[in-house]
Amino acid sequence: MSDVALSPSESGLLKPGRIRQSVCRWCFPDVSVAAVCVMAAELGMVGVDLLEVEEYEIPQRHGLICTMGYAGGGTISDAMNRPENHDAIEAAFRRNIPLAAKAGVPNVITFSGERRGMSDEEGARHTVAGLRRVKKIAEDYGVTICMELLNSKVDHPDYMADHTEWAARVMGEVDSPRVKLLYDIYHMQIMEGDLIATIRKNIGVIGHFHTAGVPGRHQLDDAQEIRYDAVMRAIAETGYQGYVAHEFLPTIDAVMEDSGRQRLAAYYLYSALLAGLIGPDDLTPARWPPELAEPLRQRGLARLAPRTGRALDAELTPAEQATRRGPGRQLEFAQLLVDLIDGGSFGPLCLAADSVRLRSPGGPRGSDAGLELELIKDGRVVGTCPVRAHWELVAQHLAGAPLGDPAQGAGRPGVARTTFTRRLKDTAIPHAVSVGVAFAVSVHPLGTIAGEGTRLIRARIEAGRDQAGALRRLGRDLSTLRAQADGELADLPTGRSSR
Repeated sequence: MSDVALSPSESGLLKPGRIRQSVCRWCFPDVSVAAVCVMAAELGMVGVDLLEVEEYEIPQRHGLICTMGYAGGGTISDAMNRPENHDAIEAAFRRNIPLAAKAGVPNVITFSGERRGMSDEEGARHTVAGLRRVKKIAEDYGVTICMELLNSKVDHPDYMADHTEWAARVMGEVDSPRVKLLYDIYHMQIMEGDLIATIRKNIGVIGHFHTAGVPGRHQLDDAQEIRYDAVMRAIAETGYQGYVAHEFLPTIDAVMEDSGRQRLAAYYLYSALLAGLIGPDDLTPARWPPELAEPLRQRGLARLAPRTGRALDAELTPAEQATRRGPGRQLEFAQLLVDLIDGGSFGPLCLAADSVRLRSPGGPRGSDAGLELELIKDGRVVGTCPVRAHWELVAQHLAGAPLGDPAQGAGRPGVARTTFTRRLKDTAIPHAVSVGVAFAVSVHPLGTIAGEGTRLIRARIEAGRDQAGALRRLGRDLSTLRAQADGELADLPTGRSSR
């Protein structure tokens, strides 16, 4: 799948921001609500879905909102289609909907309940009656009560609100702008299909969406059957102003694949920044030079690359964060490169050199030729090459080292796979979710390009000297032209920026 950046008019895809996205908290039970919020913020989402009353305000600390909350609207098995539940649900809504309004929660959830022998006609009458009892509470506080559509074929046998037509008829009889449907795309694909036509027909009574891949409720990749790019485009074209919350369970393979790819993309930017290909304000694709943009595009990484300094920092160690902010970062990069090459991280040197060292720059001030390496053999210089020419090798090394043992060749301990797996549980949520939400920034589900980053890293783990051939080719092309540097090696400050 191509990663060429097309304009929305060229590609027919979504413009960024047309779909306001959130993620369902329950899909990540082993991490805190705060951790889910950090992930959602880094991905550019607007909120977290399905929080309890006491959690409503947590997303605000991260610049987000709770896009839908629990408020005592019953359970999947027992809710609005049973009159005996109406008193309790009304009492809970009277207590909790004001709290939702105060916390800026736009939606609360309710359910139909199970049939348990009840006819759909009788269930509809009871559900209408129950929703009419609580609609004024929602109207008074500006909060929308959303009844969820669920499948009764796979996940929730006997659930009553399992078809859009039945639920839309209930909404019509309740007749309130603050009582609508939660249209779960996953569930309705299983029950009905015909998603786009159904959504267009009923958008007036839909207040919220959920997503997941079919079958399996996993990430929105090419292993599942829904064309989410087309569905999202159709939703956007209706003028829908609500939220789409992702409610899928990422598989561990997908987490690891996307974790590797997003990490690799981040280190491409980090290494390019240190090497001087880009500046601190050049993280957006429009500002990338061709020597950065092209390898990112070829590897399918461009759309996974961080767009802000904060997002980049999320992939870096504290020391690396400090380095990227430092005015002496190009010199630090050059010294890192020397250490890696002399330590054997990239295999045999070109021109059969024994070692490398930084060449003292010369030439007129203002030249952008940059720092150079001298290749040393038997105590004499046998060639030179620009430091910045090796930025991609450094990026791949830095991204790959935490996944295995490539650093052991340089005499430094690697990180065990088990250590990485434990770390993955706490850090890889955004990478898993980004597989499913990539269409928000105008791409199709990643599908056929998924996993290349991790495969590249695994290849480096299994063959730590795989760059030797590339360096030899560079060696054959080495020019002995002197750098026209402006004396920056001597002049570069070593202080740290406070930014």
